[in-house]
Amino acid sequence: NERLRAYLGMKNQYPSFQMEEGMVISHSAGNYMTSFTLNRGTLHGVGVNMPVVTEKGIVGYVTDVGLNWCMVSTIIETASSVGAYIPRSGATGIVSGDASLRRDGVCKITYLEADADIQVGDKVVSSGNGSVYPAELEIGEVIDVGVDEYSRTIVATVRPSVDFTDLQYMMIITGYEK
Repeated sequence: NERLRAYLGMKNQYPSFQMEEGMVISHSAGNYMTSFTLNRGTLHGVGVNMPVVTEKGIVGYVTDVGLNWCMVSTIIETASSVGAYIPRSGATGIVSGDASLRRDGVCKITYLEADADIQVGDKVVSSGNGSVYPAELEIGEVIDVGVDEYSRTIVATVRPSVDFTDLQYMMIITGYEK
């Protein structure tokens, strides 16, 4: 009941979202699930590149789909990226997975402006730029800010809001108003 109440609250917060609940039926090996299979597919209106979320924030997106199953890649996977926005300062960038950070269950935000105001503790949300994720979905929190030694640009480490060690149920956003 608690889980369903959380999703009802999400539906009230985002009334334009059409959502389909999915349950994890298999996942990748390791401490953090970077990809997994849900029990929903084309029979349920699920398609490739649909966002997958929990009431806490973004999980990832659908990468492959069958009749009654779909594969999901999480935001900590190296091939994943999300247009991001820092509400406190207005800074924008791209949150993406990184092979060296994935084992710790975190990701990074890059392509920030040279004078971007970003601090540890800043909340990170989706910007809505791109074709997968709607705006204002929570991604996570900045836990470290530094400079990329190769490009000399600002890079921050982001701890996702979603705990990837214990995912069982999540929602696939099958449609929304842009």
